[in-house]
Amino acid sequence: MAFVLCVGPYSSCVCFYAGSSLSVESASDVLTSPDGIFSTGFHPVGQNAYSFAIWFNKPSCNATSCTVVWMANRDQLVNGKGSKLCLQKLRESYDSPTDTLLPLQPFTENSRLILSKSQGNYLSGYYQLYFDTNNVVLCLLYKGPEFSSLYWPSPWLLR
Repeated sequence: MAFVLCVGPYSSCVCFYAGSSLSVESASDVLTSPDGIFSTGFHPVGQNAYSFAIWFNKPSCNATSCTVVWMANRDQLVNGKGSKLCLQKLRESYDSPTDTLLPLQPFTENSRLILSKSQGNYLSGYYQLYFDTNNVVLCLLYKGPEFSSLYWPSPWLLR
């Protein structure tokens, strides 16, 4: 049985066969789309900490400076020893963005972008972009460790 890993509705896809796996210990365990635009594998996010991610290969990319477009469980990192990815059933993640939208990717009332803490620190940050409860206004929320505040639009403009 083959699983298909795609980024976007019109992008190239990579086949991943049942029973095969990707290991965090092997830097060469990376799947690249046939057009060379995207790669996926374990991306380093700290000392001995990794997350399964999809990133742009172009204009240039190395282990420390890639533009990551999606990351699985970025607040629950895996260890650099013995961690593997094995797909048992294909998982749809295109409707669950992290902090980047790709061309033609839907952003709906159930979508929420949560920005990374900073460039190079992929853990969930303090800013969230989402639609309000009426699905009319796009909101930017600051949700910090000590307080939360609607950052944009200004609450007094919504009256």
